[in-house]
Amino acid sequence: MNRANEIRRRAYLLTLLPVHVLASVLLAILPLLLLFNGETVAGRLVGLGALFLLLSCLALWLMMSSNRKLRLLPLPLFTAGLICIAICYAISPNGDVPPGNFSSHYGDRAKFSRISLANLVPEIDQLKLGSYLFSLIDPRLGAEQGSHLRHLVLDVYGEMDRDENFRDAGSVLGMCYEDILLGRRDKLHFYEYVPRHLGRKSYPVMIFLHGSLGNFKGYMWVLKELADSSGIAIIAPTYGCGNWYLDRGCSVLNATYAYCRANSELDANRIILAGLSNGGTGVTRAVRDHGQRYMGVILLSAVLEQSIISSPSFASNAVKSRFLIIHGEDDNRIPVECARRCEAVLKQDGLTVKSRYYQGEDHFLFFSRRTEIVKDMAEWIGQL
Repeated sequence: MNRANEIRRRAYLLTLLPVHVLASVLLAILPLLLLFNGETVAGRLVGLGALFLLLSCLALWLMMSSNRKLRLLPLPLFTAGLICIAICYAISPNGDVPPGNFSSHYGDRAKFSRISLANLVPEIDQLKLGSYLFSLIDPRLGAEQGSHLRHLVLDVYGEMDRDENFRDAGSVLGMCYEDILLGRRDKLHFYEYVPRHLGRKSYPVMIFLHGSLGNFKGYMWVLKELADSSGIAIIAPTYGCGNWYLDRGCSVLNATYAYCRANSELDANRIILAGLSNGGTGVTRAVRDHGQRYMGVILLSAVLEQSIISSPSFASNAVKSRFLIIHGEDDNRIPVECARRCEAVLKQDGLTVKSRYYQGEDHFLFFSRRTEIVKDMAEWIGQL
């Protein structure tokens, strides 16, 4: 009787084997991409470690074998995986940025997590991996545009990763993943860059709202050039994966504004609000509710909701603000016609608007034409 039960148990377990193998193969796609396409040692090691751990799980089936050596195989595979992850942890950023121009601030409920995948895997590898995945699942991206985006990211991050302070700050893309998986997005964090080497007593401020898929550190690297050339401070708050329209009370922006008011180094009477892509939804709501706080508004390849821009409260609260619109003529995510229509509405309401439409450029012109965009913004800021 016991023999029959054992046979049935083994037969039942073996029916699960194909499911386990299929799941392992699917889970191995990301580690394999990291292993063979990673830009950093840490990224490749995480890929290798994850593969060892997956293999150790598969090898558990060998424990039914009569061969003693095969039954022991899961242990060395598991150990090898842990060693790879431990090495990655040892070389990962610890979040301690030395005093200087650049810093990363966490609020009460947010904290730097060194052990998270977002910090074990360098941000350059996360974005490179994302360019491959979204080329497959996003019909508006495609392989050609994905390759273009990948080269842009590698160019920006190749420069940035040579800066010790930016490298040590780690990544906050874990907040994006937490938002996507758990719907948690209300933890306050922001990057800050103040060009203190200019030796000024106070600095005008640009509050920059990131787009979809998180607060990329590469944005701050581009904006650093603007800060250095224009003498303004940059503050870039994080809001999960960038769905700013869900922050109905503008709580993140209100907290960022309160920080500016409390910091004597920052000139809270001279604040510019900027939004990239989906960050535009946060900008328009903030202007509608508290437009009097901002002397200027910059919309970069931005999502622009005409219903909000056309509202009476938007025009009345933005009467003292000037607007700069920068958009790509070939943007297939947010058609340029949307930007032009909103520009017409702003002008019809008597607001001051300057625009620059880049021919032949798509949604990623913030990286592809960063030198010209920084120049456009610097010249516009100089006229405020």
